[in-house]
Amino acid sequence: MSRKSNFQLYRVWDGIIQRCYNPNAKNYHNYGGRGIKMHDEWKNDFSSFEHYCLNNGWRHGLHVDRINNNDGYYPNNIQFVTVSQNMRNKRTNHLISYKGKTKCAIEWCEVFNIKPSTLWRRLNSGWTIDEAFTKPIQRRKNGR
Repeated sequence: MSRKSNFQLYRVWDGIIQRCYNPNAKNYHNYGGRGIKMHDEWKNDFSSFEHYCLNNGWRHGLHVDRINNNDGYYPNNIQFVTVSQNMRNKRTNHLISYKGKTKCAIEWCEVFNIKPSTLWRRLNSGWTIDEAFTKPIQRRKNGR
């Protein structure tokens, strides 16, 4: 396949190249600046990257995600995930341990049906994690 036959995947590949190897790229400091690299065969040949992705589960709409965020884009260290899944695998996520389980903050918000802004406001106000998760949300009299 040529890059024109799968332009979305080509843009993903080019974005990885830019983040990992172009010091002028916006997010270089989070990738190449930290030593994140791409498998040499893929770096030098889009069709090799495309072949691997198409034969290992990538489809239109999925993101290429590194399983270990401290390692590069290599076979066995990438997976294909939705946007939502990808957002949970960021090293900048805030992990919270509660009752023996550790999840990122957004996952806990989904579990307890609270807005992230509510969780952070409560925690920043000195609430315990248990209080922040379990105290009922007080509605204002004006309905907000």
